[in-house]
Amino acid sequence: MELKRSLLDQAASKQIITDEQAERLWTFLSEQQQQTPSLRFTHILYYFGGLIAIGAMSLFMTLSWESLGGWGLLLIALVYAGAGLWLTEFF
Repeated sequence: MELKRSLLDQAASKQIITDEQAERLWTFLSEQQQQTPSLRFTHILYYFGGLIAIGAMSLFMTLSWESLGGWGLLLIALVYAGAGLWLTEFF
């Protein structure tokens, strides 16, 4: 449901709520609106950065498979896993 200020003014004119209540309710709803989740440009940049990282890792894995083979990739995966576990304990 989309709520506009004009609807609160109509409710006040029909004496469903008072003008003071309409003003206080509109102020309350405006403050709540600022806290709702939304898609902003920074969110798009954040997701685009993740997409670039995934694409880079996919390219890296493809090129590594061609030059290192399966055992080389296994070694790289183990190094990544070890670094991840170490960082988990560190932080």
